Amino acid sequence: MALTRTVRLRGITSDEVAQSVPVGAGTTASRELQWAVSTVSAPEVRPDRSAMTMHARIHGVLCASAMTVTGCAALEEHTAARPWEHAWEQFTEQPAQWVPVAATAVATPLLLPFDHQNTLESNEDQFFNTHESTGTAWALGLGFAPVAWGAVDAVSNGDTRFLEVSSEAIALTLASTQMLKMAVNRPRPDHTSQDSFPSGHTSFAFAGATLLARRWADTHDGSALGYVLYLPAAYVGVSRLEGERHWLSDITFGAALGMFVSHLVYDAHYGDAERDGLFRRGVHAEFGPALTDDGAAFGVTLSF
Repeated sequence: MALTRTVRLRGITSDEVAQSVPVGAGTTASRELQWAVSTVSAPEVRPDRSAMTMHARIHGVLCASAMTVTGCAALEEHTAARPWEHAWEQFTEQPAQWVPVAATAVATPLLLPFDHQNTLESNEDQFFNTHESTGTAWALGLGFAPVAWGAVDAVSNGDTRFLEVSSEAIALTLASTQMLKMAVNRPRPDHTSQDSFPSGHTSFAFAGATLLARRWADTHDGSALGYVLYLPAAYVGVSRLEGERHWLSDITFGAALGMFVSHLVYDAHYGDAERDGLFRRGVHAEFGPALTDDGAAFGVTLSF
């Protein structure tokens, strides 16, 4: 949200003579403070932090949820290269992020020659004794849980950031999965359709599990406990294999896709201590002339 406050000082007093606080909507949690001063020092100015009304919170929920479709948010900021470059740098510097993605992605071509054998053996042995309906329930639960978490945050305290991140990550995962399905046109093991690669259930489940794990870590002092959700996500993949709905390589790549997209979207928005994100920009100062009731003055603008 962009917030602008203008303060004008007369003579050498520190009294605030006039102030205006226009508020405009935006996708980043940024604030802009502007001072036009005619003296050396100025009093501290604090923006109004009154609580959001329920109407505003519900509007924020709907706006964040529909962002990728309606352009409710500032799309020019989302399409800028810098946040995504920073997200890629964060991803490649964190083994906890890139190792699982790389492992499942590299396993995909290695498993291709053995797909028919793996599917046949899994269907006959039913070693994990999974159920397709249970796997579908886990996939839906894991995929929609982060969106629900974000919606609760938005309604309860007005923070729509995680709702935006989870909505974008899930939407991008589904979109990329469907695009690959149409491009690859691979037959399913049961020959019911030509959209086997990659597994949509698996990418959906791992995208949701990754978002929940990242959010849990950020709200619990970096705890990695949230990554235990990769176990039910893996169950989803195995259920698709034993149910003869997907080849094993479909599942490994689906897992890699879901994890990668969620990590990238999360990092692009939140950034880290060294890099800006869509929700947090670095502090930038601009200096220039400004006009006040008393005449010309020297203006300082801080964006952060």
